Amino acid sequence: MRTSLCIAAALLLAAVLALTGLGGTARAWAAEPDWAVDVREGDAAALAGLSVQVRLRSGDRLQWDSRVALDTGAQETEFLASLSPIREGSARRPRADLYTGASFGITTTGALDAEEMEREGMMAAPIAALYEKTLAEGDFPRLSEEEAEANQNAAAASMEIGPEEPTAQARVDLSDYYDFAPLAFDLHIPGAQVEIPDEARAAIAAFFRIPVPKGSWADVSIEIDAQGNLVSANMSSLSGPAAAAYSAQALSAVTEEACFLALANGGEGRLDLSHVPGGNGVYVLPLRSEARGSGVQVTPDADALCNAYPLPAEARVQGLFLDDGGEAVRLYTREGDELFLTVLDLASLQAGQGEALQRVRVCAIQEEDYVNGELDGGDFLLVQRASGFAAVLARGADGLYAPAIEVDLVPLFNEAQTGLDAGFAADWDGERLAVAALPRSYSDTPVEPVAAVYGAEGLRCLVRLRTPLADAPAEEAHERMELSQEGFAVEFAPTP
Repeated sequence: MRTSLCIAAALLLAAVLALTGLGGTARAWAAEPDWAVDVREGDAAALAGLSVQVRLRSGDRLQWDSRVALDTGAQETEFLASLSPIREGSARRPRADLYTGASFGITTTGALDAEEMEREGMMAAPIAALYEKTLAEGDFPRLSEEEAEANQNAAAASMEIGPEEPTAQARVDLSDYYDFAPLAFDLHIPGAQVEIPDEARAAIAAFFRIPVPKGSWADVSIEIDAQGNLVSANMSSLSGPAAAAYSAQALSAVTEEACFLALANGGEGRLDLSHVPGGNGVYVLPLRSEARGSGVQVTPDADALCNAYPLPAEARVQGLFLDDGGEAVRLYTREGDELFLTVLDLASLQAGQGEALQRVRVCAIQEEDYVNGELDGGDFLLVQRASGFAAVLARGADGLYAPAIEVDLVPLFNEAQTGLDAGFAADWDGERLAVAALPRSYSDTPVEPVAAVYGAEGLRCLVRLRTPLADAPAEEAHERMELSQEGFAVEFAPTP
């Protein structure tokens, strides 16, 4: 029986290699990545008890899952060869979007529906006004019939073909057209059908009334064909405090029962939320779910939208995250030059009367810096900032967080030629922070994960993992080795 199983496995591997075209390459013989640990900086002694879990793939039919001990180099690998494509899971989380657009381009073959565009969050009124003014004056270089037909065909194909100069252009103050910025709302829930009636979208937009201040300048240009039809239009807002004051970014945390929202902006101005019911805060939008066929339909209850946890007007929201345990929402705010974490009870927040379970100072933060990610490790949080710095908050037995250390992740990201979005993992043993990053999946990027260990004094050790499989020649594009984010992890050995 054992012999039969071995023969069957060998035949399966041979079939997969033949199917994927790998049978004639140098990689066909290698069932082990044979990862080597290359110390790039620091003392290897800091790696004690640390391992990395990494998945290497070739196409969608060959896969190596390896656990590599960074201190000893010992490793275990599970190799998978499949005749059918190996599917990976999706890590997409539900989210809500609330946005306004003052920089965009459109192509059309005639009419401009400004009201419909505004329902989609686009500030179309200046375009409509310039178009009507230009038509009324009638003093513009009209295109020939041939040019008009070519431009209309190009518009239908979303191609930019036309005269070098627009028919008309102007610089406008958006506050002359809008008292409040038009907003569009969207809700994305993987695996569910989201239904948002037009009246619900209008109610949500009316709730979040954000003034457009004086001096909100934008450049508008339009192109008109020989028949007076609008062919294309472009609008570009000018950056500055005024533009930042109406450009809201929605931060969200979504459960089956509710969508929690907070408004932030990444510019130099401040959002004026004094016209929003309850002012600045964390808002709750209840969700109704019902079975539809084999799926679920989700509909927001816009009439019940409210401010469930009011905040001071000067507090600037930096992050909103759902606790992995599903019992709390974590809110990050910048107050002056300090960053704070407030842990909110989910049940009370959902009921419209949010209760704070804890409020703790995270770290100092510069004016131009902001929170751009959070990793929930269970017994710790890693709060990441755009500057590359990150703070560790350790979670005690009582469930409360306390600041531990602050680290600079820039050396890690520079070594890996990557960022947080390409694959990132972390672990904390009470004294040491271990982090690991995957390179971006560009064809010219080395297939080499990077890991680092930090202590209270800073970076202790930085390593790169190398495998000869990555250097094997690839005859076809689908043969190129790639690292997968799925299953990627870094871990300290459990304390005996």
